[in-house]
Amino acid sequence: MDYQRSYRDLERLTSLLRFSGCTGETFVIASALCLPFILTYLVTLWRFEIVLRSKEKGKQPPILPHIIPILGHAVPFAWDTRRAISAITKRFGNTVPVRLQLGVAEMTLLSGPDNLLSIWKQSQKLTTKGYRALLANNMFGFPESASSFYMADNSGLGRSPHPDSNILPEHRIDYLTHSSVARFLTGTGLMPLSQRFMENLAEQLSTNHIGHDWDSLSDLYSIFQTDVFRAALKAAFGTYILFLTPEFCQDFWAFDNGLALLAKGFPRWLTPAPYKARDKCLENIKKWHHFTKGISHNAKAVNVDDWDPYFGAGVMRYRQELYSKMEAMDADGVASEDLGLIWAANANAIPCAFWFLIEVFRSPSLLLRVRSEVESCLIQSSTAEMAFDITKLCNNPLLQSIYAETLRLRVWHFAIRSPDRADLNVGDWLFPKNKLIAISSYTAHMDRATWNTGTDEDPHPIEDFWADRFLIYPGDSASGPLKSSPIAQAEKQENEPEHGPRFSTEGLAGIWIPYGGGQRMCPGRHFAKQEIILTCAMMSIMFDVELDTPNGSIPESDMRGFGFGAMKPKSKAPCRIRRRVR
Repeated sequence: MDYQRSYRDLERLTSLLRFSGCTGETFVIASALCLPFILTYLVTLWRFEIVLRSKEKGKQPPILPHIIPILGHAVPFAWDTRRAISAITKRFGNTVPVRLQLGVAEMTLLSGPDNLLSIWKQSQKLTTKGYRALLANNMFGFPESASSFYMADNSGLGRSPHPDSNILPEHRIDYLTHSSVARFLTGTGLMPLSQRFMENLAEQLSTNHIGHDWDSLSDLYSIFQTDVFRAALKAAFGTYILFLTPEFCQDFWAFDNGLALLAKGFPRWLTPAPYKARDKCLENIKKWHHFTKGISHNAKAVNVDDWDPYFGAGVMRYRQELYSKMEAMDADGVASEDLGLIWAANANAIPCAFWFLIEVFRSPSLLLRVRSEVESCLIQSSTAEMAFDITKLCNNPLLQSIYAETLRLRVWHFAIRSPDRADLNVGDWLFPKNKLIAISSYTAHMDRATWNTGTDEDPHPIEDFWADRFLIYPGDSASGPLKSSPIAQAEKQENEPEHGPRFSTEGLAGIWIPYGGGQRMCPGRHFAKQEIILTCAMMSIMFDVELDTPNGSIPESDMRGFGFGAMKPKSKAPCRIRRRVR
């Protein structure tokens, strides 16, 4: 423990009592007002020290010292989450888990590659149920009856229910919803969806307002919020959702803009706009559901290639059949579930595609490299204005490296888990059953001790975008994503291809975690990757873009959304744009 730092903290705290010119009764009153804060800090500091210095195995992580009684860390954590996380990591490192007191609740921050690898290996003992139900209620308006139904599901995420579970097979909402998405977004189910998205996107981009002459665009991100979003929505959810609710795009992004306030539980009377936007989205989805309600489909007959304009991908019809057998999942509950799915499928991938492309367009040399790789993947198509060999494109080393670096630098979320049926041991620490464990991708993605930051001659700070960070070049011991000894790198080079670099995420399971990890890793990650790379490949060879900002700068990330996934741009990205002649 850094006693000098603690002493300085206490000095700053007691300085509240040093009011210039205050004497007598005023000083006594001021001292009395400050005393609870001073005592809270001293007591929590003492308890923290006791736990930290204990050699006992299987101890709970210490509660981080704080000054505010009862509320604990709730105010600084809600006010500026990134700053709070950065301060904790800077002061205590990433090997010691610490507990945060958030009012009446507790949450343990867990970080460090070894700790994360350990917890991912035990993921079958963990659940997201409690936290997911809370967020579903706050963010997506999940009704109380559906939330209670979800919380009652104790069958687990495995194909076979837990032996102690008494849940009916058709009521296993956690397993059924997770496995249905995984089924249609992996393996043979992935390519039809990606193919349809590619065709939709080619149509959207080929018919938008951008011409062959240079034109000013107030915000490059607007193309992603309209053309890319529409292409993705129609691929997964069909064309009728947009036909029935033409304003769905605007309503959705208005909802997304206020999502952080909803997630943090701000009341409707204090922040009415996000609630109004959410209500509109739910109304739109229920209108779509009502329209499709009379269309009968047998869930067992749904296959991965089945798509129609009413429901979209087969998974959507399948989900509707599943919910029809769950009495607690009424129209409001199903609409909330689908809003959550639409948000998860678009509110992360689309901003990441924007960050990917803007980094490419701001660097002329990188743009030339990307266009060369992309053009080598073009194929002829009778159904699309522009088409790619999707497998070849998404396995390209450079494009994969840019994709991975974009997610490292822009996806800052919390993977929340809880020990499900028993306490959990990670290293020397004990995590009690049902208590929240928070894993910050920001801490992992900004770990200076593990990430390669280049050489003295060619530095690439951890805060900066580096397109080649995930590439291992033959014969170059300084390449690759990890910092490691030259000997270890040289050993890797023995198996390198003779020509060109290779993309690598080897050894990154504990530090590159944009999709979480373990059994509950995001099931849509494979489609998200193809959606991001396809979008940027198509736009990079279809358009010329020049950023209309000072020195070609790009927007900062909007920290209001820190902890909830991909960061959105804080401001507009004005540019000049034209369609290329090919």
